[in-house]
Amino acid sequence: MFGVYRTILALLVLVGHLHGPYQLGTYAVFGFYVLSGYLMTHIMHTRYGYHLSGQKKFLINRILRIHPPYYAAILLSVIMLMIFGTSVTDLVSNIYLPSDTKEWLQNLFIIFPHETNPRLSPPAWALTIELFYYLMICLGISQSLSRTWIWFIGSVLYTVYIYFTADYWGDRYFSIAACSLPFSIGSIVFYYKSQVFNRLRSLRLDKPLPWFFLMVLNFLIAQRLSLYFGIGFYTNLLILTCGMVSLVHLDSRYLSKWLDDKIGQFSYPIYLVHWQCGAMVYAISEGHLAPEFLNAKGISFLMISLLLTVGISFLMIQLIDKPIQQLRDKIKSRLIKAPVLNQRRSDQI
Repeated sequence: MFGVYRTILALLVLVGHLHGPYQLGTYAVFGFYVLSGYLMTHIMHTRYGYHLSGQKKFLINRILRIHPPYYAAILLSVIMLMIFGTSVTDLVSNIYLPSDTKEWLQNLFIIFPHETNPRLSPPAWALTIELFYYLMICLGISQSLSRTWIWFIGSVLYTVYIYFTADYWGDRYFSIAACSLPFSIGSIVFYYKSQVFNRLRSLRLDKPLPWFFLMVLNFLIAQRLSLYFGIGFYTNLLILTCGMVSLVHLDSRYLSKWLDDKIGQFSYPIYLVHWQCGAMVYAISEGHLAPEFLNAKGISFLMISLLLTVGISFLMIQLIDKPIQQLRDKIKSRLIKAPVLNQRRSDQI
């Protein structure tokens, strides 16, 4: 039951970028990483397997999931730049046309180490990290519990090191190495999800809603104490992990699988195009509507940008995701079944 959860995280990124505070988006992005670590480990074990055929099909399906909507998003940016010109860059400084072959190749192949510009879809730096850890999980970094523990312990040690040595907070957020911790957390939860859930249930904390409110409370406290990239940032990881585990066992009577899947389809396109939609609203309004925190102008900008983002996301789902999903389903149907721990249908994974 992760569809609604993914879309909530995407909306938090949107709100952080187009209204503020922007740190809200950073908290949500690491939540995506924890979820990806869990889901990719889960489907490698239960669907694809670690034989060559399964690994190949996993990577093909990941490419089909990530790249077509991404190319639609960067095409939207190119069209937008041709229509509105530099007024787009006035709002989003890293959206501009690549000036040489290297920059075009980086945008076409989603190669954004650290904070590379231009990015025709600004949040795509996180896709570089997602794709890297998809590959690592496919190659077996979380194939066994012992490997996953080694990965997790190494990630913790690196996080402690970078926490005390990095002069710039982005070194703990944008780099591939810094993002190892949330992915490893998600992967290790795959092995312990039942034990963690039983512990949460014994404490009556096995429902997702309290964890959502705790995430918001943690964020507000961290903001108040100026700890949002310190202790609060890593406390958020623990909270999101527990919230994710509560969703693994969520009873379908609370939300149908069909509705969860439908809502979840919006998460990725919202993530990809929200900056472009905000930039178009800004350009069309000639700057009269812009990101401003907690005032009428800023709220109007946010709501119009949100409506435009949802509309374009709907078109992307209908015109791109659905046809591609049919191809992905055919690939899945030809899988040689791997030994399973708990075979489950998850079409949108």
